[in-house]
Amino acid sequence: MSGTSMASPYVAGLAGLMLSINRKLTSAQCSSILQRTSWPLPGGSYEWKNDAGFGAIDAAAALAEAASFDERTDIGKETQA
Repeated sequence: MSGTSMASPYVAGLAGLMLSINRKLTSAQCSSILQRTSWPLPGGSYEWKNDAGFGAIDAAAALAEAASFDERTDIGKETQA
């Protein structure tokens, strides 16, 4: 099965799982994570398409990013002993 009748509950369920992992995420952060962890369908690009959105979502990557979203890493700072 395909189409919005299948995609909508899938994305909503994935967003729910992301929020169960990290309750501090906002809707904009959830949307951004879903966009970053998706890849284009064959022959597509990374641009929004009305018939395919941003492509296929990598659910495992989205959940992993949700779990580590609040972790901070300072790039370029060296640890002093």
